[in-house]
This record gives sequence, C-alpha cells and structure tokens, in this order.
Amino acid sequence: MENNPAGFWVRLGALFLDGLFINLIAWLLGFMFITSWQNGITEIIQFLYLLVVPIVWYGYTIGKRACTIRIIHMDGSNVRFWTMIKRNVVGGLLYVLPTTLPVICLALTLDTRIWAVFSFQTVDFPALTLSNNALTLLTAGLLLSFALLLVSAFMVGVSKSRRSLHDLIAGTYVTRDTPNETEMVYREKI
Repeated sequence: MENNPAGFWVRLGALFLDGLFINLIAWLLGFMFITSWQNGITEIIQFLYLLVVPIVWYGYTIGKRACTIRIIHMDGSNVRFWTMIKRNVVGGLLYVLPTTLPVICLALTLDTRIWAVFSFQTVDFPALTLSNNALTLLTAGLLLSFALLLVSAFMVGVSKSRRSLHDLIAGTYVTRDTPNETEMVYREKI
C-alpha cells in the first residue's frame, strides 16, 4: 500500500532537475574529452544515473532528493537492480516503441540513398519521399507514444496511488517519506 505518494508536479520538478544535472555532466565530459560524441555520452550517463543512483541512494536521485521524494517498492523496501531495470528499461520501451518501430520499418523500406545522409554525401532528396501509408504509420506511432505518456501523467496526477505505467510495471511508487519514516511504517505493518 502506498504511503504518502508524491504527485505529478513534484515528480516533474525532480525530473527537470535530474535532466539539468545529467546534461551538465555530459556537457563537461563532452567538452573535456570527445565533443563529437556528446549526445551519446548524455544517453549513457542518463541511463546509468537513473539505473544505479536510486539503488545505492535509497531511491533518491539528485532531483528527487532536492524535491524530497524517492522511489520505493510497494512493500516499503528499497529498490534493487532488477526493479530499476523493469522501471527504466521496460517502462521506457513502453513509451518509445510505438514510435521507434515505424521509424525502423520506414528506414528499412526507403531507398538505399538514405544511408548517404548519415555519411554526409550528396543525396537526391526527392528519392526520400514517403508514401501516405508510411506517414500514417509514423503518425500513429507518435500519437500512441504521446497517448501513453499522457495516460501515465494523468495516473500520477489524478489517481489516489499516484503510480505511473512504469511504476506499475516495476511494482514501485514515489513517496515523500524519508527512509526512516518508510522503515517505521514497514515495521508497524509486520
């Protein structure tokens, strides 16, 4: 049972702060080492940060700590590796796959000259025009991804449990309780 769940706005604020922190670190690393790989560095840092930091820091990230919220299991225990894999990877794929699959299908069906774009060669762009079916598939994927994100946001903002789709997948929720408060509530239940 959820105890003192965090709502939409505080979670959005924590996500915003985490995004600022991740991009700052990625920018610094990209600036110091490999500027051409900055986007890839950002993705790797974001993945590792959101996966590992809550495991070792009682469900907190820097943004969540600043907003005094944290991720915990439904039973009140701290999150572990497989829980965070389910929450971040499986939950993330739920939001991204409806858009990603049509893009992959379109890339495979387009003329091979599209690959010249990625190697910075001259390309005849009229050859890259998409059919109405391809645009419909891509639009449907984008709308489905947006709808899933919107449903998840409404679940956090409106439902009593304040759990999003990725929380349901992982068996977690975001609480305002500190680790000590959660431990006391957990002991009272036993």
